[in-house]
Amino acid sequence: PHIAAVPISDDNANALPLPYIRWDDKEAIVIVGNPTDQPLHLRLDLDTTKLSWNCRQIAIEDLWTNGKGVNVSVTNGMATIPAQLGPDKTPRGGLSVLSLKPLK
Repeated sequence: PHIAAVPISDDNANALPLPYIRWDDKEAIVIVGNPTDQPLHLRLDLDTTKLSWNCRQIAIEDLWTNGKGVNVSVTNGMATIPAQLGPDKTPRGGLSVLSLKPLK
């Protein structure tokens, strides 16, 4: 498996810990933190070519909150990954653990 940082494309990105991804050729796990007392709705910029994934969509499941899974499109090797995080120090808040799987 490999590990790398994942850029955040939101205005408050500099105030947050940098998310990271760990992956192999079949799946990935993204860890995103929220140390604030406010809920966050973030967009992560994922370059699938760096993962060696040649896919048109990515299936995403939030393992931390057992949230509903979604599929996102990959365009020119880039995907925007949505991440919703509850406030820190609340049940199921402060963290997001996303499972990503490439879809052909």
